[in-house]
Amino acid sequence: MVNQARAPVFVSIGRHGGEAQHGFVDCIVQALRRSGLAPRLPSRGRSESGEPLERILMDMKRCYGVVVIAYPRWHFPVGQEIVETTMEVVLGTRKLPSVWLQVEAALAYALELPLLILVDEQIHAEGVLNLKHPSSFTHCYSVDACNDGLPPELEQAIAAFSDRTAHFMQIRLASCSR
Repeated sequence: MVNQARAPVFVSIGRHGGEAQHGFVDCIVQALRRSGLAPRLPSRGRSESGEPLERILMDMKRCYGVVVIAYPRWHFPVGQEIVETTMEVVLGTRKLPSVWLQVEAALAYALELPLLILVDEQIHAEGVLNLKHPSSFTHCYSVDACNDGLPPELEQAIAAFSDRTAHFMQIRLASCSR
């Protein structure tokens, strides 16, 4: 837990698809606050130059950690992969998050910020959101399991993220004061 000033953390979310997703985001934001962090949900406007990445980077650089909350944005009942080749595969139903979550998670990783990625169990997760990658900062959740509050494993993940963020903030502030 952060003992001094609350460490600002960038919270990467897509558009809310419904009440369940909105409620889950609210639960995460509240848990981050209870852990001593100051969640920042960035504006989705463009920077003065018109470049969305410029605003995202500017917002992230003001923070000491990043939380990515991935939930379904698109649902495709059927699709194809590796189209028009001999390796084409017909896919069953797929639910995908916003591609911006991949971008924002990758930027956080490149900036070496503490990162917590929460992936809805319904998502076909690829890239940095893939739960198969060995990582202590990617966790799966079920919105339905969070109706009565966050399960202990998510509370523990947030507490561990808070500790990593507090440590990172102390190091960053100490290096700035030299």
